Amino acid sequence: MPPLPDYCAGCGVRLQDKDPDRPGYFQVPARLLQAAQEPSEGELEEGGAGATARATAEARPQQAGGKAGSEWARGDTSTPQEGPAEELGDDAFAGFSERVDSWLDDEDEEADENSVEGLRIAEDVSNGTARVLCTRCFSLTNYGRIKSAMAEAALPEFDLAKRVGRKLALQRFRRSVVLCVVDAADFDGSLPRNALRALLPAAGQAAADAPQLVMAINKVDLLPTQATPLRVQAWARRRARQGGLPQPARVALVSAASGTGVPSLLRTLHEEVGGRGDVWVVGAQNAGKSSLINAMRRAVGKGDIKAEITTAALPGTTLGMLKVPGVMPPKCKMFDTPGVPHKFQLTSRLSADEVRLLLPRRRLRPRTYRLGEGQSLLMGGCARVDILSSPGATLYLTVWASDDVICHFGRTDSADERLEKHSGVTLVPPLGGPERREELGPLVADDVDITGTSWKFSTVDVAIAGLGWLGVGVAGNALLRVWAHKGVAVTTREALLPDYARDFERPGFSTRGRKLPKAAGKAGRRATAAAA
Repeated sequence: MPPLPDYCAGCGVRLQDKDPDRPGYFQVPARLLQAAQEPSEGELEEGGAGATARATAEARPQQAGGKAGSEWARGDTSTPQEGPAEELGDDAFAGFSERVDSWLDDEDEEADENSVEGLRIAEDVSNGTARVLCTRCFSLTNYGRIKSAMAEAALPEFDLAKRVGRKLALQRFRRSVVLCVVDAADFDGSLPRNALRALLPAAGQAAADAPQLVMAINKVDLLPTQATPLRVQAWARRRARQGGLPQPARVALVSAASGTGVPSLLRTLHEEVGGRGDVWVVGAQNAGKSSLINAMRRAVGKGDIKAEITTAALPGTTLGMLKVPGVMPPKCKMFDTPGVPHKFQLTSRLSADEVRLLLPRRRLRPRTYRLGEGQSLLMGGCARVDILSSPGATLYLTVWASDDVICHFGRTDSADERLEKHSGVTLVPPLGGPERREELGPLVADDVDITGTSWKFSTVDVAIAGLGWLGVGVAGNALLRVWAHKGVAVTTREALLPDYARDFERPGFSTRGRKLPKAAGKAGRRATAAAA
């Protein structure tokens, strides 16, 4: 049986086999126990080709390539006898011949940014240890849920600034690249500003050998087609600068799910890391960091699903630093780091089932509402926007969020009663009715001043971390009262997508043409009819 590793191959936590209710618990896989108990293939053979090969191997001293010294001396080019050593030698020569042919073929070809051909990838060399998953990773991978609530409560914290920042500070004669993965559907909520400030020099103070920042905006396939690459890249650079971050060397638009932009990102990383360096992959929890690494491995032909990093809708899947083999050039390394916890994201306080409702599964579609003073918009049971004042009779709010977030447009004076009655039932997320609402606590109000420049399109966004954002179309000053759970960040910014929906939403529940949640029953339908 091969030696067992010290760390889980899926999440990086230290393995232990003593306490099932502590992080890192594992059991030796049955396949390894079976392999240790079964005799080898050679031991089962008696008097056959295997025995002949072993006898020949024992009788002759072996040299490079597995051939006997007398064979090399004679220059013997005849077909070798059966045996694993001779087969290895032939494979080595065949592999070398293929590499030479590929070098000659590639000399006159230009690199295609949508292909990984021509990239020098280091061999994915195993140190002989078995690949073992902790029970948490096994359960998340196979069943989509955690194994032990007690173990989940005792998960270790990872100090990114201390663990990674120290390594970057001591790095000498090696390039350092920080690959920051951001969620396109929750840019401000998933941008780890504090972590990046701890790892990178301040804007305008970067030295020549300072770590380079490469920003990968993941899940771009969720953005509508009007979100052109140039628009999104320029907008992201402005947001990074406004956040006090150094100018990104590159801004890549990628999708870990579809593979879009992954080959181009790999080329960028190879260029930035050079012939000797390290890539440190950082990002907030649920930004899709580990999924993107798995997509890069698939792009270079290392996409064995059994060897992938564990991914799940549950925040904080990766727990320790993981070395990612077979993606970077020779003499270069890539490291995956645990997702940075953002307590100001709504997703940090929701269950896995509730988080799934917030994560879009298809391209975002706008929902546009025309609201006046005294009217409110409810976004599930997790957020509410009241119109306190507007320069005109109405203004326009465009919701960009998962289709599974049920919204309601109605009067402000009945908003409290509607939330009390339908939060967690019709207005989802959360899930679970009044009891769940009490667990999450009440919504807290925050007055937000808006200054827009057009009625025809959105010029300002109000982003609610972890939920989505609203584009505001107004010319002049407006005052909104935004309600969210205590601690959830509410941010105003330049509009990412100025477009309105083609058809405006009517008062009542908006369900994107889908049925109301089953739990709503007749009560939800009565509420919809009354509001309309």
